[in-house]
Amino acid sequence: MSGPKTASYGLSRALRRQLAEQERLRTEQRRKELEAQRRRQTLQTAIVAARLRLDRLSDTLAQTAAQFPDETLTLPQRTVAAPASTDDNDLLQAQLDTLTALASEQEQALHRELARVSANASLRATLGALLSEASAEAPRSAAAVLAKPTTSAVPKGVRCLQRLDLNAGEQAPAALLDLAEQLDRTSPVQSSVLAAELSYQIQTFNAGRAALRRDCAEATELFAGLPEPQSADERALAACLSRAALGTEPLDPAVRVAVADWQARAAARATQQQAAQVLRESLQELGYEVEEGFTILFVERGMVHFTRPEWSGYYVRLRANAAEQYLNFNLVRAAAGPETLEQGRRDHEAEACWCQGYRPLLERLAAQGLSIQPIRELPAGAMAVQTVEPAQLGLGKSSRDHQTPAAHQRSRR
Repeated sequence: MSGPKTASYGLSRALRRQLAEQERLRTEQRRKELEAQRRRQTLQTAIVAARLRLDRLSDTLAQTAAQFPDETLTLPQRTVAAPASTDDNDLLQAQLDTLTALASEQEQALHRELARVSANASLRATLGALLSEASAEAPRSAAAVLAKPTTSAVPKGVRCLQRLDLNAGEQAPAALLDLAEQLDRTSPVQSSVLAAELSYQIQTFNAGRAALRRDCAEATELFAGLPEPQSADERALAACLSRAALGTEPLDPAVRVAVADWQARAAARATQQQAAQVLRESLQELGYEVEEGFTILFVERGMVHFTRPEWSGYYVRLRANAAEQYLNFNLVRAAAGPETLEQGRRDHEAEACWCQGYRPLLERLAAQGLSIQPIRELPAGAMAVQTVEPAQLGLGKSSRDHQTPAAHQRSRR
């Protein structure tokens, strides 16, 4: 005589807004974390390029000193230690600023030294090439290629490399640098074939770089909107998206599909968790004892139990259908002894007690943001009370630890 009751449920507009705000804050935090990683990656690349720049200046000084042993050439020196933490972007920026300032200082000093040596007219022709090599970046540096003016005096291979779509401080691919050098050493008759090949490879590189940047932008948005990973597969998927967002690998089309499925599952789970939280809190506020792990069981198993201290062996079994979003309530009894007239009387009393509390429960749920629409309410006596094994109920001392103070008082009477 349980009088099963079925109702549809859904989150109120206020709760949906609350969930949306939580998602917005999580997305914004992920964007900030990703931007910090991207900036750290850029700083680390620029630091490597700055150190290479210093090495090239030292090499140029050594070559010049070897060619002119009678001259004394010096550059200002300063030790630049790596920061203690490579995860602190501010420390990395400070190191980069120091390296850049030192490189500029050394470059100016080197130009002054070379200019002084070149005062000897007989050496000017030789030192002209050295002055070019002593620029802020050597010809094999990607950034240097872009920095050099495009004039007829610039070798053709170098002019071609200026079209490369490179990141700040990034070196041009070695294969393209080698091809550009071959082009500059080849006779005009043979250079047309090499020039065409170099142009084709540059176009291919730039097209790939553009595609990678599009993937990077898309992966950034996808990664920012990811839910918290709940499994090894989801953690692996998040790592894959992170690499694509940082531009270290292209975005696999299969990842897009997997992320969409993950987000749909997570959205449904978030709705279920919010509904379970409202149910648990409302039941406890009304004096019910709820099953231990109520929220997890509601979300993952779709079935939970609750009772009242005075019911003595009777429970309400609550089943949730997440796909259809409806709830089913029916009274159950822990199996104990044969069916008798006395047992039937007690069943009827328990059912009457539960039915009296059903409407107040719906009102409390609605007030807390869980909209409930009754679908079916069978009258008392329509069905016999179902008996279940006590082990299935999960309601013991641990569940009473979660009941409200009012429920504790009633249970002690």
